[in-house]
Parts: sequence; C-alpha cells; structure tokens
Amino acid sequence: MRLIDYYNIFAAVLFLLLVGRYLYKIQRNSYVIGYNPFKASDTMSHYVELPLGMRRIFGLTLYDWTLIGMLITGCALRLWQLSSCPYGFNQDEASIGYDGWSILTYGIDRNGYHNPVYPITWGSGGGSPLMVYLVGISQRIFGRTVFGVRFPIAVAGCLTIILFALFIRLYYGEAAGFAAAFVIALNPWQLMQSRWTLDCNMTPLFILCSMLLFLSGTYYQKTVWYLLSAALFGLCLYTYGSTTIVIPVYLLIICGIALKRGLLSVRQFILGIVIFLVVVFPLAIFYSVNYLGLPEINTSWISFSRFVSKRGIFVTFDRTMPGNLVRNFVYVLNVCTIGLLEPYNELCQTYLPSYVTMYHFTFPVTVIGFISCIRRALQSRQKSETIVPEELFLLHFMVSAAFSLFILPGISRNTLLFLNVIFFQVIGLNSIAGWTLGLDFGSTSKRTALATRLNEIFCSIPISTVLILIWAGGSLLFVRDYFGHEARVFQKYGFMPLYGEAVEYAESVRKEDQRIISTKHSLVEPYMLALFFSGTSPYDFLKTSEYIDLESEFHETNQFTHYKFVPSSYESEEIRAIAGPDDILIVHDEEKGHFSENDYEYSQFEDYYVLTPR
Repeated sequence: MRLIDYYNIFAAVLFLLLVGRYLYKIQRNSYVIGYNPFKASDTMSHYVELPLGMRRIFGLTLYDWTLIGMLITGCALRLWQLSSCPYGFNQDEASIGYDGWSILTYGIDRNGYHNPVYPITWGSGGGSPLMVYLVGISQRIFGRTVFGVRFPIAVAGCLTIILFALFIRLYYGEAAGFAAAFVIALNPWQLMQSRWTLDCNMTPLFILCSMLLFLSGTYYQKTVWYLLSAALFGLCLYTYGSTTIVIPVYLLIICGIALKRGLLSVRQFILGIVIFLVVVFPLAIFYSVNYLGLPEINTSWISFSRFVSKRGIFVTFDRTMPGNLVRNFVYVLNVCTIGLLEPYNELCQTYLPSYVTMYHFTFPVTVIGFISCIRRALQSRQKSETIVPEELFLLHFMVSAAFSLFILPGISRNTLLFLNVIFFQVIGLNSIAGWTLGLDFGSTSKRTALATRLNEIFCSIPISTVLILIWAGGSLLFVRDYFGHEARVFQKYGFMPLYGEAVEYAESVRKEDQRIISTKHSLVEPYMLALFFSGTSPYDFLKTSEYIDLESEFHETNQFTHYKFVPSSYESEEIRAIAGPDDILIVHDEEKGHFSENDYEYSQFEDYYVLTPR
C-alpha cells in the first residue's frame, strides 16, 4: 500500500467521526441537516476565528486574501509544466490539435471539409467543434505545439475555479468563498481535466457560466441576463455531444419553474427560445444531415458533414438493459462519492489510483451537502419567491445522472456530473461551519489542569476547520503524485511519452524519398500523432492515406505520405522485411534488439528509438 492509501483510511475515519459529531449536535438541538442556526457572519467566522487586528489588510479581509491565494495556486497548478504534465500526448489531443491547425491554416479538416460546423474527426465524432476552433486559434499564437493545444483548456480550468469561487463568495459569504476556492482548485477531477485536451473538458465552464447568468436573470429579472444565458446554453451544445440531450431537458425544467414562480415572463421565455435556436441552428442542420437524411453540404466557406461510422455509447434496449441500468447507477453513485474504480475499465488518462473524481474520504461532506441542497430546494419551492443556487445545481445533477444511466460508464462521459458534486461539497462544509467540536474532558469538579486546558482548546475548534485541514493533507499528496513519477508511470499508455518527439526527430534527419516506418507497439492511433507532429498538409494526407475500415468506430490508417505503420500483430522481423535499407525506423524498446547497431544509429525517446541508417 502507498502513503495515500493509508491516508485515505485514516482521513475517512476522521471524516466519519467529525460528521457524526455534527449530526449528533444538530439532533441534540432538534435541528435538521443543512439548517445552520448561526447568522451568516457568525457562520463564516467559525471557519477560522480572526484576531481583531487582522480582519482588514489593505481593505480586504484575511478571507479575501486566502481566497486570492487559493485562486492563484489553482491557476498555477493548471498552467505549470503544461507541456510536460501529462507526460506525452494523447491521440485525442493530436486529433483536435491537428484539425484545429489544419482548418485555420488550410481551411479544411483532415477529412477534406471546409470549415466544418462539427468536425467528424475519427469518423464517428470525438471532437468538440468549439474546442477544435479554440485550439486552432491558440496554435496561431503559440504554434503547432503541445502547449498550444493544451492552453485553451488550461485557461478554461482557471476561469472555472475563479467564477465558481467568486459566485460562492457573493452568495454565501467570504469564508464560504475561500472554502469553494480550496475545494475546486485542489479537486483531482477538475485539475486533471484542465491539463489535457479532450472534447468534453470545456463543457463545465460553459454550463457554469450559463447557470450563473440564468440565476442572475431570476434575481434581477432583467431580459438581458436571460438572453445571455440562452446564448451560452446554446454554445454548450457545441462543447460535447451529451449536452444535446441534457441541456434542452434541463432548460425546460428550470424555465418551467421560473415561469410558475413569476420570475420569467412569457415574453422573456419566447425571446430566450429564439436566441437559443439561433445559436444552435447550424448544429441543427448538421444533425438533420446525419439523422433526417438531408444531403451533405460542403461549400468553400462552411460544411455540414455526415458521420461515416457510428459510436456505440448507449446501453442497448434488450434483455441486458435492466442489468446495465443497475450497473450504471452503482457507477454514478460510486464516482460521485467514494470513487472506487476497480470493477470498471476506466481510461488511465482520466484519473490516478486512489484519486478519482473526488478524494475518497470526502464522501460524508458530499452527502451532507446533497441533503442540504434538497432541503433548500424544497424550502424555495414552498416560498415560490426565487430560485436558489441549490435548485439549479441539484436539478442539473439529477438530469445528468439520469442521462448517465443510459450511456456506457466513464469519467469523461459523465463529466456533466462532477461540478455539481463539488458544489455539494462546498454546501456541506458551509452547513457544518459554525459548529464546534464541543468535546468535554470530564465534569468540572473532576477535571485536572490538563483536562481543563484541553477542554478549552478542543471545545472551540470548528469542525469545518478540522475537515479542511485533513482535506489539505490529501490534496498535498495528490499534487505530489500527479506532478511526480507516479502519474508518468500510470498514464504512460494514455499519453505515449516522447513518441511525438521521436516523429519530429525522424522528420529532421529524413532525406528526400526516405520513408519512416513506425511500430504500433504500446501506441494508440500513432498515425494521428505522426500527422500532428510532422505538420503534414491535409491535402497530402487525403491523397495518400486510406482508412482500414470505414465502418470502424475510430478510423485508422496504416500509411500516409512517407509514413507506414506496422500493425501490432507483426513481429519485429516483419518490420525488417517491410523496411528498405534506407528507411528510418521508429521502434519500441522491446523491439530494438532485432536491429543491429552496425546498420543503424540509435536515438532514444523514452520507450521509443529512432533508427537512422548508417
């Protein structure tokens, strides 16, 4: 067992004891979970009691300074060593990066479509339109580099933690704002998804912005807020395929509630629908081409392409469906609370062992927050005066969770869930804030001096402060492991370290008419990385490549221009048989022994070698 495994056990026991103490105290005082008898100012001060002279520094409270410090720390963790952590480059990053670069450089994607509304990437999708174009713009600034591909998602991660923390601070108070910044800045899921470019990783930012604009509309009852919210909700549909179903259903529910409570007029509702439809109109044409039989549209300035293969992410409607629904329900419950993934075939690039979406030991606070949100939502329903944030996040979680029951399990596929869970954790901490340990070391008459002193110390310690300190310990271990050697080893297969650099080196030493023969050993879609790092023109790619199976969920080619990729079923002897004496080889460490150093010069790139003929 590793240090984090022992810490998870230790911290889980302490969390259960501390939350149990909180439940005992509210039951003893005849309160319900989530109800906090302290005034807002008192509740905030019970995170950490401030000395009088430290309550204002340059006009800001210590809570404000700690919030700013947490936000700076969170942004630094998302930008630091962005090119080298994760170590390597994933095939989806290469796909999004190449299409973005190709469209902005040549005006077409790798499938030959001019400025596609929805790039079909692998043949069945897999590339968020919004992500592809943002990454293309980023590469115009930073070049066709790993940093250029990852920079937009890192900025999105920074904006998410800043907006989330400031929203919590404005609505729940300054100490709650610090707690929100702390929880989201050091959350394993949010940090990891902010550092590599997958199509769904941009979605949480746009959903958060949309929800906050809608909430502002209900508060100020100004049309402009609702229209901005409708536009942002429309853009959400360009970030990930799941939003095409989840967002319209969610919008109908929250708009129905707002209409019923008089917070949204019929006129505002109709205008919002118009704005939403205008934003999603190009996407509607794309889906009409794919599902209603309309012909493809490929003009010189815009394209509406057709998927050439299907991606099977939904559960099948047959006798296995009940079992699959139960499996998915357990999975959703699991990743949103304890986070044990051993029974599931999870992608290594989406988590680290013992650190999944949330820290294992934080589930008691998540449960408290979830129950508190339900209570606040029911209260808001009874008063019918406004819509509280708890309602918006709770409803979004429920719609997303219901959708998750019908798709194959996976952290990336369930990305719509986790920002809501982080919100539950913050609400859980805020519900507990103000309650102290209140321990009693013996009656007054029998106390020793030590017992009296311990009683004075421990009675006044806020439970929430202890929880945050334990939380911080797990966060430090996560940061150490994620930026250290452990993540490099565990995520090696997902990011194929230095294979792209091997391709760049092979290109730099290649002479005219030389081929580059590459292995597929321990690689996923290596042609995509070669395409990105070589900077091959999409026109040349279209002329020289031929996909192996057009019906396949993920299109793959074994050759383009001067590249040839040897199927993994081949032995190294086969590589030698295919390669000519003047060809440059890229082989895995386990294969290099089949080639003589008398014939080749060896250049090492982690587990891969570039063999240049002597």
